[in-house]
Amino acid sequence: MLSSTHLVAQSINKASLKIDAVGIFLGTAKHESFLIKDENYRYANTSFKAVLLWEIKQGERWDWEIVLEPGIYRVEHQLLNPFYITPASGPDFEQRRMKFTTPRTFHEYALNLGLQVRYRWNEKWSTPLLASLGPMYGTMQTERLSKGFAFSNILGIGISFQQKEWDWNLRCILRHTSNLEFIQPNSGHNSWGIEMGLIYHVQL
Repeated sequence: MLSSTHLVAQSINKASLKIDAVGIFLGTAKHESFLIKDENYRYANTSFKAVLLWEIKQGERWDWEIVLEPGIYRVEHQLLNPFYITPASGPDFEQRRMKFTTPRTFHEYALNLGLQVRYRWNEKWSTPLLASLGPMYGTMQTERLSKGFAFSNILGIGISFQQKEWDWNLRCILRHTSNLEFIQPNSGHNSWGIEMGLIYHVQL
């Protein structure tokens, strides 16, 4: 682990501060999937992300990249199991049940910073693997996550096709949001989805 961290740190120090690529991603995700089984609530989102990319190391087959993704998520949420909120939750538990079982829409604003490792099959096709995290702000509380500050954590794997300066991308992502117990509630939300993106390699 230390050697990998040292390698990335050395590569960042050697890399230019200029942005190597910019792009946009559009995505859709939901809580219920073959990976996630929890019938207590419904959570689905659509997302728009900008992408800034720095190439920190290029190998014969493997490339290392730093990725910054500011994103906006439009979330649809509904508590499906009213008994998730129990009388032990407080004297206002019935009001909270009514509030959260009503379908609602709100927004999450996230700024994810991550490391992307790319395996190149040939000059055009590659497989990027992404791990990122960052701060997030949610505009509405749910029964599982408080309003306000939290964290957005993403794992992703995809396929990319490069044509001259352009990269066409399709990737699957697994996302978790929580606030590290800063404020209750903090059970968090999980979602699984697909994102499509277009990246332009800056020629300077």
